[in-house]
Amino acid sequence: MYFMNEVNYKEDKQSCAQATLEAMEKKLSPINDTKMRSNRFHKLVSELDTSLKARLLELIYLSALKKKWISQFMLQSLVDDISLYRAFGREDLADIYREADHLGFTFATEFLSPMPSGKLQKAIKEGHQDLSNLTLGEKKSLARGCAPNLIEKLLIEPEPMVIANLLDHPRILEHQVLQIASKQPNFPAVLKVIFKNRRWQTRYQVKKALLQNPYSPPRMVMALLPTLSTPDVKFLKRSRRFSHHFIDKILAAMEGREEQTETDPDKN
Repeated sequence: MYFMNEVNYKEDKQSCAQATLEAMEKKLSPINDTKMRSNRFHKLVSELDTSLKARLLELIYLSALKKKWISQFMLQSLVDDISLYRAFGREDLADIYREADHLGFTFATEFLSPMPSGKLQKAIKEGHQDLSNLTLGEKKSLARGCAPNLIEKLLIEPEPMVIANLLDHPRILEHQVLQIASKQPNFPAVLKVIFKNRRWQTRYQVKKALLQNPYSPPRMVMALLPTLSTPDVKFLKRSRRFSHHFIDKILAAMEGREEQTETDPDKN
């Protein structure tokens, strides 16, 4: 394994995991294209052994909590199941989880098997009645460039592909995106579309709304947690989604960090 040969393998596995993370940071930070950076990261992780993967994931999460942008990027690139499988190996995930649990790695275990998300208790209405006669293709086309008054009608569409186009509409405003992100009940796929949108994924209030929505996919929530300010993390103690013990561990790991996140050069 070429990458592993570049890392000075030490007897102390934790030191080896730290050295591996530092080597990854050096390799990934210069890559401006986010897709290429994600693919490269997943490839590097896939070359590691199970024990090292468990230790590495814990270190990535701790680094993300310290506001290191490259570590936050790593976490966010693992939100989709297919990306997680590509990096950690679908058949190896159970072993990696057991190793992380055995080592007492709270953040790695929560990321791999996070808390359950909200379940739809009632049906979601099928969009605005004024648009009920339109086909999916027509709604998708409309969302790309409709008049501002139609944006409000499209905000309640339950179809992720329509919302994806709407998020790129030049006239849509942040408060309208917040309406979608805060809507309950909601489809996890719709919320994930917002999370992935390059225009809106960096907006703090949008991230906060996604994290606080009980219908957000659990791993997405775990990836968003390190991006919150310390006061907002403390506020999460009021949420039923997180135990006080877990939030206290997050806060302890955040201690001494700079509140300003390092900047991803691709988003400047």
